Amino acid sequence: MLTRVLPMLLLALPALADVPPPPGAVERWHAELIRNAGFSCNEQPEFGTATPAQQASFTARGLEVRLVLCRGGLRYLVGTPPRRYGRPDPSLPPPPQPVVEKLG
Repeated sequence: MLTRVLPMLLLALPALADVPPPPGAVERWHAELIRNAGFSCNEQPEFGTATPAQQASFTARGLEVRLVLCRGGLRYLVGTPPRRYGRPDPSLPPPPQPVVEKLG
C-alpha cells in the first residue's frame, strides 16, 4: 500500500509550492516597500497601470513595475525584481533591489 501512495505524494509536492498568496498580501508588501523607502502609505493600496514609457524604464533596469495608489492621492511606481522559480542558481547575478519612485 505504501509503495502505491508514496509516488503519488511525491508527484503532488511540487503543486504545493505554487500556492498563491492570501488576498491582500501583495498589496501589503508593496505598501511596506513604500514605507521602507521613506514615504507614506499606511493603508491597503490599490494597483493601477503604469504608462508604457514607465514600464520600459523599469524593464531596462530588470524590474517589474506597478503603479501603487495610496489614499490621499499618493501615487508611487514600485519596481520589483521578477520572481525566480526553482532553486537559487549561484552562477546568476543577484536580483536588483526594489525601487520606489513617488509621482507628483
